[in-house]
Amino acid sequence: MPKDVEFVMRLSASGKDVVNSGPDDIIADLRDSYSATNRGISVPSLEERLAAPEAGDEFKRSFVLYALGTLLATTARLDISPSFLHFLTKMDLFHQYNWGKFLLDRLVREVSRFQQGRQQAVGGCLLFLQHLSSGN
Repeated sequence: MPKDVEFVMRLSASGKDVVNSGPDDIIADLRDSYSATNRGISVPSLEERLAAPEAGDEFKRSFVLYALGTLLATTARLDISPSFLHFLTKMDLFHQYNWGKFLLDRLVREVSRFQQGRQQAVGGCLLFLQHLSSGN
Protein backbone atom coordinates (compact mmCIF):
# COMPACT_ATOMS: atom_id res chain seq x y z
CA MET A 1 0.00 0.00 0.00
CA PRO A 2 1.20 3.57 -0.62
CA LYS A 3 1.03 4.24 3.13
CA ASP A 4 3.68 1.53 3.59
CA VAL A 5 5.92 3.40 1.17
CA GLU A 6 5.26 6.59 3.11
CA PHE A 7 6.16 4.91 6.40
CA VAL A 8 9.34 3.26 5.12
CA MET A 9 10.59 5.86 2.65
CA ARG A 10 9.14 9.01 4.28
CA LEU A 11 7.56 10.10 0.99
CA SER A 12 4.02 11.45 0.91
CA ALA A 13 1.27 8.94 0.13
CA SER A 14 -1.43 11.53 -0.44
CA GLY A 15 -2.09 14.19 -3.01
CA LYS A 16 -2.33 14.30 -6.78
CA ASP A 17 -1.41 11.30 -8.90
CA VAL A 18 1.96 11.60 -10.58
CA VAL A 19 1.34 11.62 -14.33
CA ASN A 20 4.38 11.01 -16.49
CA SER A 21 2.73 11.23 -19.87
CA GLY A 22 1.32 13.92 -22.07
CA PRO A 23 1.98 15.80 -25.27
CA ASP A 24 5.66 15.87 -26.23
CA ASP A 25 5.50 19.56 -27.13
CA ILE A 26 4.96 20.44 -23.46
CA ILE A 27 8.35 19.02 -22.50
CA ALA A 28 10.22 19.74 -25.75
CA ASP A 29 12.31 22.54 -24.22
CA LEU A 30 13.17 20.43 -21.17
CA ARG A 31 14.11 17.47 -23.39
CA ASP A 32 16.47 19.76 -25.30
CA SER A 33 17.87 21.23 -22.09
CA TYR A 34 18.67 17.74 -20.76
CA SER A 35 19.85 16.43 -24.17
CA ALA A 36 17.31 13.63 -23.86
CA THR A 37 17.55 11.00 -26.56
CA ASN A 38 15.21 8.13 -27.36
CA ARG A 39 17.16 6.12 -24.77
CA GLY A 40 16.68 8.79 -22.11
CA ILE A 41 18.60 11.32 -20.03
CA SER A 42 22.13 10.25 -19.14
CA VAL A 43 23.09 9.90 -15.50
CA PRO A 44 26.54 11.50 -16.02
CA SER A 45 24.92 14.62 -17.51
CA LEU A 46 22.74 14.93 -14.40
CA GLU A 47 25.79 14.47 -12.17
CA GLU A 48 27.45 17.39 -13.98
CA ARG A 49 24.37 19.56 -13.45
CA LEU A 50 24.28 18.69 -9.75
CA ALA A 51 27.89 19.81 -9.36
CA ALA A 52 26.95 23.35 -10.42
CA PRO A 53 26.70 25.88 -7.57
CA GLU A 54 23.09 26.79 -8.42
CA ALA A 55 20.10 25.95 -6.20
CA GLY A 56 17.11 27.01 -8.32
CA ASP A 57 14.46 25.01 -10.12
CA GLU A 58 16.99 23.52 -12.55
CA PHE A 59 18.97 22.05 -9.66
CA LYS A 60 15.79 20.71 -8.03
CA ARG A 61 14.60 19.16 -11.29
CA SER A 62 18.01 17.58 -11.90
CA PHE A 63 18.13 16.23 -8.36
CA VAL A 64 14.67 14.68 -8.63
CA LEU A 65 15.53 13.10 -12.00
CA TYR A 66 18.75 11.72 -10.55
CA ALA A 67 17.03 10.34 -7.44
CA LEU A 68 14.25 8.75 -9.49
CA GLY A 69 16.58 7.26 -12.07
CA THR A 70 19.20 5.91 -9.70
CA LEU A 71 17.29 5.03 -6.54
CA LEU A 72 13.53 5.46 -6.44
CA ALA A 73 12.21 4.40 -9.86
CA THR A 74 15.04 2.58 -11.57
CA THR A 75 14.67 0.55 -14.73
CA ALA A 76 16.82 -2.06 -16.43
CA ARG A 77 18.30 0.75 -18.53
CA LEU A 78 20.97 3.09 -17.24
CA ASP A 79 19.34 6.18 -18.69
CA ILE A 80 16.49 8.05 -17.03
CA SER A 81 13.16 8.22 -18.80
CA PRO A 82 12.40 11.66 -20.26
CA SER A 83 8.73 10.93 -19.46
CA PHE A 84 9.56 12.03 -15.90
CA LEU A 85 9.86 15.57 -17.26
CA HIS A 86 6.05 15.72 -17.57
CA PHE A 87 5.58 16.06 -13.82
CA LEU A 88 8.64 18.28 -13.42
CA THR A 89 7.53 21.15 -15.64
CA LYS A 90 6.24 23.15 -12.65
CA MET A 91 8.54 22.64 -9.70
CA ASP A 92 6.26 24.63 -7.39
CA LEU A 93 3.71 21.76 -7.64
CA PHE A 94 6.20 18.98 -6.96
CA HIS A 95 5.32 18.65 -3.27
CA GLN A 96 1.63 18.05 -4.05
CA TYR A 97 2.15 14.61 -5.60
CA ASN A 98 1.41 11.18 -4.15
CA TRP A 99 4.95 9.78 -4.30
CA GLY A 100 4.09 6.66 -2.30
CA LYS A 101 1.53 5.55 -4.88
CA PHE A 102 3.84 6.45 -7.76
CA LEU A 103 6.76 4.42 -6.38
CA LEU A 104 4.57 1.44 -5.52
CA ASP A 105 2.89 1.45 -8.95
CA ARG A 106 6.30 1.61 -10.68
CA LEU A 107 7.64 -1.22 -8.54
CA VAL A 108 4.63 -3.45 -9.30
CA ARG A 109 4.96 -2.67 -13.01
CA GLU A 110 8.68 -3.50 -13.04
CA VAL A 111 8.19 -6.79 -11.16
CA SER A 112 5.35 -7.73 -13.53
CA ARG A 113 7.51 -7.05 -16.58
CA PHE A 114 10.28 -9.18 -15.14
CA GLN A 115 7.91 -12.05 -14.35
CA GLN A 116 6.52 -11.91 -17.88
CA GLY A 117 10.04 -12.19 -19.28
CA ARG A 118 9.85 -8.76 -20.87
CA GLN A 119 13.06 -7.61 -19.16
CA GLN A 120 16.15 -9.16 -17.62
CA ALA A 121 16.20 -7.24 -14.33
CA VAL A 122 13.74 -5.87 -11.80
CA GLY A 123 13.57 -2.11 -11.50
CA GLY A 124 11.55 0.18 -9.31
CA CYS A 125 12.27 1.23 -5.75
CA LEU A 126 14.30 -1.79 -4.68
CA LEU A 127 15.38 0.07 -1.55
CA PHE A 128 11.77 -0.11 -0.39
CA LEU A 129 11.77 -3.89 -0.88
CA GLN A 130 15.05 -4.20 1.00
CA HIS A 131 13.65 -2.32 3.97
CA LEU A 132 10.52 -4.46 3.96
CA SER A 133 12.45 -7.71 3.78
CA SER A 134 14.82 -6.68 6.56
CA GLY A 135 11.93 -5.97 8.91
CA ASN A 136 12.91 -2.31 9.39
